[in-house]
Amino acid sequence: MGNELVDALNQQKDAALKVFDDQIAGIEALAEAEERLTKTEEYEADRRKRRRERELQSQNYQKNRALAIYEGRIDDARNLDLEEMKTQQDFTDEMNNLEKERTKELQSYNRSNAITIIRNQREEASKLFDESIKELETFISTQTSLGAISQQDFETRFKTIAERAKTTSSDISTAFQNFFTALPAQIQAGMDSTTGAVGFFSAGFDSLITVARNKFGLDTGTGGKKPQLQRHSPLVVLSRPLMGQVLML
Repeated sequence: MGNELVDALNQQKDAALKVFDDQIAGIEALAEAEERLTKTEEYEADRRKRRRERELQSQNYQKNRALAIYEGRIDDARNLDLEEMKTQQDFTDEMNNLEKERTKELQSYNRSNAITIIRNQREEASKLFDESIKELETFISTQTSLGAISQQDFETRFKTIAERAKTTSSDISTAFQNFFTALPAQIQAGMDSTTGAVGFFSAGFDSLITVARNKFGLDTGTGGKKPQLQRHSPLVVLSRPLMGQVLML
Protein backbone atom coordinates (compact mmCIF):
# COMPACT_ATOMS: atom_id res chain seq x y z
CA MET A 1 0.00 0.00 0.00
CA GLY A 2 2.79 2.40 0.95
CA ASN A 3 4.58 1.92 -2.38
CA GLU A 4 1.34 2.47 -4.30
CA LEU A 5 0.72 5.76 -2.50
CA VAL A 6 4.26 6.95 -3.19
CA ASP A 7 3.91 5.96 -6.86
CA ALA A 8 0.65 7.89 -7.08
CA LEU A 9 2.27 11.01 -5.58
CA ASN A 10 5.22 10.72 -7.95
CA GLN A 11 2.83 10.50 -10.88
CA GLN A 12 1.02 13.60 -9.61
CA LYS A 13 4.35 15.40 -9.28
CA ASP A 14 5.43 14.43 -12.81
CA ALA A 15 2.09 15.57 -14.26
CA ALA A 16 2.37 18.93 -12.49
CA LEU A 17 5.97 19.52 -13.60
CA LYS A 18 5.07 18.55 -17.17
CA VAL A 19 2.85 21.65 -17.35
CA PHE A 20 5.97 23.81 -17.01
CA ASP A 21 7.77 21.74 -19.65
CA ASP A 22 4.80 22.11 -21.99
CA GLN A 23 4.89 25.89 -21.61
CA ILE A 24 8.59 25.96 -22.49
CA ALA A 25 8.04 23.61 -25.42
CA GLY A 26 5.22 25.83 -26.68
CA ILE A 27 7.39 28.94 -26.62
CA GLU A 28 10.24 27.10 -28.36
CA ALA A 29 7.86 25.79 -31.02
CA LEU A 30 6.53 29.29 -31.74
CA ALA A 31 10.07 30.68 -31.89
CA GLU A 32 11.09 27.98 -34.35
CA ALA A 33 7.97 28.62 -36.45
CA GLU A 34 8.79 32.32 -36.58
CA GLU A 35 12.37 31.58 -37.63
CA ARG A 36 11.23 29.26 -40.40
CA LEU A 37 8.68 31.79 -41.62
CA THR A 38 11.31 34.54 -41.63
CA LYS A 39 13.74 32.42 -43.61
CA THR A 40 11.01 31.54 -46.11
CA GLU A 41 10.16 35.22 -46.58
CA GLU A 42 13.85 36.11 -46.95
CA TYR A 43 14.35 33.37 -49.52
CA GLU A 44 11.34 34.47 -51.58
CA ALA A 45 12.34 38.14 -51.37
CA ASP A 46 15.92 37.36 -52.43
CA ARG A 47 14.64 35.28 -55.33
CA ARG A 48 12.37 38.07 -56.55
CA LYS A 49 15.16 40.64 -56.18
CA ARG A 50 17.60 38.63 -58.25
CA ARG A 51 15.03 38.06 -60.97
CA ARG A 52 14.25 41.80 -61.12
CA GLU A 53 17.94 42.64 -61.37
CA ARG A 54 18.38 40.11 -64.14
CA GLU A 55 15.41 41.53 -66.02
CA LEU A 56 16.90 45.04 -65.84
CA GLN A 57 20.26 43.74 -67.05
CA SER A 58 18.57 42.03 -69.96
CA GLN A 59 16.66 45.19 -70.90
CA ASN A 60 19.84 47.28 -70.77
CA TYR A 61 21.65 44.74 -72.92
CA GLN A 62 18.93 44.73 -75.57
CA LYS A 63 18.85 48.53 -75.63
CA ASN A 64 22.64 48.94 -75.85
CA ARG A 65 22.97 46.20 -78.45
CA ALA A 66 20.28 47.70 -80.65
CA LEU A 67 21.99 51.10 -80.39
CA ALA A 68 25.40 49.64 -81.22
CA ILE A 69 24.05 47.89 -84.32
CA TYR A 70 22.17 51.04 -85.37
CA GLU A 71 25.39 53.06 -85.10
CA GLY A 72 27.42 50.42 -86.91
CA ARG A 73 29.52 49.42 -83.86
CA ILE A 74 29.61 45.73 -84.68
CA ASP A 75 32.51 44.95 -82.31
CA ASP A 76 30.68 46.64 -79.47
CA ALA A 77 27.59 44.60 -80.23
CA ARG A 78 29.66 41.39 -80.14
CA ASN A 79 31.21 42.38 -76.82
CA LEU A 80 27.75 43.06 -75.46
CA ASP A 81 26.69 39.59 -76.60
CA LEU A 82 29.62 38.03 -74.73
CA GLU A 83 28.86 40.06 -71.63
CA GLU A 84 25.22 39.01 -71.82
CA MET A 85 26.20 35.36 -72.07
CA LYS A 86 28.40 35.69 -68.97
CA THR A 87 25.72 37.61 -67.09
CA GLN A 88 23.15 34.94 -67.93
CA GLN A 89 25.47 32.18 -66.76
CA ASP A 90 26.23 34.03 -63.53
CA PHE A 91 22.51 34.50 -62.94
CA THR A 92 21.84 30.81 -63.57
CA ASP A 93 24.59 29.83 -61.14
CA GLU A 94 23.27 32.22 -58.49
CA MET A 95 19.74 30.87 -58.79
CA ASN A 96 20.96 27.28 -58.65
CA ASN A 97 22.99 28.01 -55.53
CA LEU A 98 20.02 29.79 -53.98
CA GLU A 99 17.78 26.78 -54.63
CA LYS A 100 20.42 24.35 -53.29
CA GLU A 101 20.77 26.31 -50.06
CA ARG A 102 17.01 26.46 -49.70
CA THR A 103 16.74 22.72 -50.29
CA LYS A 104 19.36 22.03 -47.60
CA GLU A 105 17.47 24.29 -45.24
CA LEU A 106 14.18 22.48 -45.86
CA GLN A 107 15.88 19.10 -45.51
CA SER A 108 17.21 20.16 -42.11
CA TYR A 109 13.61 20.93 -41.09
CA ASN A 110 12.54 17.46 -42.20
CA ARG A 111 15.35 15.81 -40.26
CA SER A 112 14.46 17.85 -37.18
CA ASN A 113 10.80 16.84 -37.46
CA ALA A 114 11.77 13.18 -37.89
CA ILE A 115 14.06 13.26 -34.84
CA THR A 116 11.29 14.84 -32.75
CA ILE A 117 8.85 12.09 -33.77
CA ILE A 118 11.43 9.39 -33.01
CA ARG A 119 12.09 10.88 -29.58
CA ASN A 120 8.36 10.99 -28.87
CA GLN A 121 8.07 7.34 -29.88
CA ARG A 122 11.02 6.51 -27.67
CA GLU A 123 9.32 8.23 -24.73
CA GLU A 124 6.10 6.30 -25.30
CA ALA A 125 8.02 3.04 -25.63
CA SER A 126 9.97 3.80 -22.45
CA LYS A 127 6.76 4.33 -20.49
CA LEU A 128 5.31 1.07 -21.77
CA PHE A 129 8.49 -0.83 -20.97
CA ASP A 130 8.62 0.66 -17.46
CA GLU A 131 5.02 -0.38 -16.84
CA SER A 132 5.75 -3.93 -18.00
CA ILE A 133 8.83 -4.20 -15.79
CA LYS A 134 6.96 -2.74 -12.83
CA GLU A 135 4.18 -5.28 -13.26
CA LEU A 136 6.78 -8.04 -13.31
CA GLU A 137 8.42 -6.66 -10.17
CA THR A 138 5.03 -6.59 -8.43
CA PHE A 139 4.35 -10.17 -9.51
CA ILE A 140 7.76 -11.32 -8.24
CA SER A 141 7.25 -9.47 -4.96
CA THR A 142 3.90 -11.19 -4.49
CA GLN A 143 5.34 -14.61 -5.22
CA THR A 144 8.28 -14.18 -2.85
CA SER A 145 6.27 -12.76 0.04
CA LEU A 146 4.11 -15.79 0.69
CA GLY A 147 6.18 -16.98 3.67
CA ALA A 148 7.84 -20.32 4.31
CA ILE A 149 7.36 -22.84 1.51
CA SER A 150 8.53 -26.34 0.68
CA GLN A 151 11.22 -27.13 -1.85
CA GLN A 152 8.59 -28.20 -4.35
CA ASP A 153 6.60 -24.98 -3.89
CA PHE A 154 9.80 -23.00 -4.27
CA GLU A 155 10.61 -24.69 -7.56
CA THR A 156 7.04 -24.17 -8.77
CA ARG A 157 7.11 -20.47 -7.91
CA PHE A 158 10.53 -20.05 -9.46
CA LYS A 159 9.26 -21.66 -12.66
CA THR A 160 6.17 -19.41 -12.58
CA ILE A 161 8.35 -16.30 -12.15
CA ALA A 162 10.66 -17.41 -14.97
CA GLU A 163 7.70 -17.97 -17.31
CA ARG A 164 6.24 -14.57 -16.40
CA ALA A 165 9.63 -12.93 -17.04
CA LYS A 166 9.84 -14.66 -20.40
CA THR A 167 6.36 -13.44 -21.30
CA THR A 168 7.25 -9.89 -20.25
CA SER A 169 10.43 -10.02 -22.34
CA SER A 170 8.45 -11.24 -25.34
CA ASP A 171 5.85 -8.48 -24.85
CA ILE A 172 8.58 -5.84 -24.70
CA SER A 173 10.20 -7.20 -27.88
CA THR A 174 6.85 -7.17 -29.69
CA ALA A 175 6.06 -3.66 -28.48
CA PHE A 176 9.49 -2.44 -29.60
CA GLN A 177 9.00 -3.93 -33.06
CA ASN A 178 5.59 -2.26 -33.32
CA PHE A 179 6.97 1.10 -32.25
CA PHE A 180 9.94 0.84 -34.60
CA THR A 181 8.10 -0.35 -37.70
CA ALA A 182 5.47 2.37 -37.20
CA LEU A 183 8.09 5.13 -37.41
CA PRO A 184 8.22 5.56 -41.22
CA ALA A 185 4.47 6.15 -41.51
CA GLN A 186 4.48 8.47 -38.51
CA ILE A 187 7.41 10.49 -39.87
CA GLN A 188 5.73 10.65 -43.26
CA ALA A 189 2.49 11.89 -41.70
CA GLY A 190 4.34 14.37 -39.50
CA MET A 191 6.28 16.05 -42.30
CA ASP A 192 5.49 19.63 -43.21
CA SER A 193 3.57 19.68 -46.50
CA THR A 194 5.68 22.63 -47.67
CA THR A 195 9.00 20.80 -47.16
CA GLY A 196 8.17 17.13 -47.74
CA ALA A 197 9.11 17.05 -51.42
CA VAL A 198 12.81 17.73 -50.77
CA GLY A 199 13.34 14.62 -48.64
CA PHE A 200 16.02 14.41 -45.96
CA PHE A 201 19.40 14.35 -47.75
CA SER A 202 20.72 15.46 -51.12
CA ALA A 203 23.50 12.88 -51.39
CA GLY A 204 22.88 9.21 -52.13
CA PHE A 205 22.61 6.73 -49.29
CA ASP A 206 25.77 4.79 -50.25
CA SER A 207 27.83 7.98 -50.28
CA LEU A 208 26.48 9.03 -46.89
CA ILE A 209 27.32 5.61 -45.41
CA THR A 210 30.89 5.79 -46.71
CA VAL A 211 31.53 9.29 -45.39
CA ALA A 212 29.92 8.51 -42.04
CA ARG A 213 32.01 5.38 -41.60
CA ASN A 214 35.24 7.16 -42.52
CA LYS A 215 34.57 10.19 -40.33
CA PHE A 216 32.82 8.68 -37.32
CA GLY A 217 34.03 5.07 -37.40
CA LEU A 218 30.53 3.63 -37.61
CA ASP A 219 30.34 -0.09 -37.10
CA THR A 220 30.24 -2.32 -40.18
CA GLY A 221 28.88 -5.31 -38.29
CA THR A 222 32.14 -6.62 -36.86
CA GLY A 223 31.20 -6.11 -33.21
CA GLY A 224 31.71 -3.35 -30.68
CA LYS A 225 29.37 -0.66 -29.46
CA LYS A 226 29.70 1.89 -32.24
CA PRO A 227 26.56 3.25 -33.91
CA GLN A 228 25.37 1.21 -36.86
CA LEU A 229 23.89 2.10 -40.23
CA GLN A 230 21.62 -0.66 -41.43
CA ARG A 231 20.30 -0.69 -44.96
CA HIS A 232 17.39 -2.95 -43.99
CA SER A 233 16.09 -0.52 -41.36
CA PRO A 234 12.50 0.54 -42.10
CA LEU A 235 13.69 4.15 -41.86
CA VAL A 236 16.19 3.70 -44.66
CA VAL A 237 13.50 3.36 -47.31
CA LEU A 238 11.22 5.98 -45.83
CA SER A 239 12.02 8.82 -48.19
CA ARG A 240 12.69 6.94 -51.41
CA PRO A 241 9.23 7.94 -52.71
CA LEU A 242 10.22 11.54 -51.99
CA MET A 243 12.39 12.27 -55.02
CA GLY A 244 14.65 9.35 -54.23
CA GLN A 245 16.01 10.79 -51.01
CA VAL A 246 17.02 8.51 -48.15
CA LEU A 247 16.64 8.88 -44.42
CA MET A 248 19.64 7.48 -42.62
CA LEU A 249 18.93 6.96 -38.93
